This record gives sequence, structure tokens and C-alpha cells, in this order.
Amino acid sequence: MAGKSTTRSINRALDILECFLKEEELSLMEISNKTDLSPSTAHRLVNSLMDKHYLERDESNKKFFLGPMIARLGNVSLKSIDTNFKEIAKKYMQELKDEFNENVALYVSEGDYKLCIERIEADRTLKQI
Repeated sequence: MAGKSTTRSINRALDILECFLKEEELSLMEISNKTDLSPSTAHRLVNSLMDKHYLERDESNKKFFLGPMIARLGNVSLKSIDTNFKEIAKKYMQELKDEFNENVALYVSEGDYKLCIERIEADRTLKQI
């Protein structure tokens, strides 16, 4: 029974975090209403999320907002996507280089600039630098 209760609590906590996909700040009652949780259950879960810095509270308006741990997880996720994206792209870049014997480069936008994040050089003596 404890495992089922833990899973239910995790799902409820994730439901709370997902409320912030559409709203930047929410009161406890708004969270309770959006998740169909009783105010006491919402309060208990929000406090647990605050303890781990997934949520923070603005003391001036008593509303909750996403905390710094969410940003840290997001950054790790973006790095993982970047790594996986480059690995997936490498296969196709290699195929292009093999078929046309041309340099192939993968760029991403960085403000007004483009940044080369991966490059495969052709088998020629003349190289792009």
C-alpha cells in the first residue's frame, strides 16, 4: 500500500508543477482548484515542493512560483537534448559528406550570430577554417 500511496503523491506533486505551464504565479486555492486536491493536501504537497526548492513563495502576495530547482533540471535537460541532437545529426552529416565529399557543418542561432556546434570535413586538402 505504501508504494501506491507514494506514486499517488508523486503524481499529485507533478500535477501541481504542471499548473505552472499556464500561470506564472498561483495561490494555494488556485492550485487546489486546478488539481482537484483538497486545500490541506495541496498545502502539504506545496510545502514538500518548497522544501526541495521546486516552488517558492512570494510573501507580498502569498502566491507560489517555480523555484530554482526547476531551472537547474531544465538546464540539464537542454544539455542532454543538445548532446543527443548532435549525435543524431552526426549520422546524417556523415552520409552527406560521404555522398558529396563536401564539408558539412551544423549551426545553431545565437542571437544575431550563428554558432557551429558540429563539423565534418571533406577528404580534400583544401579545408574550411
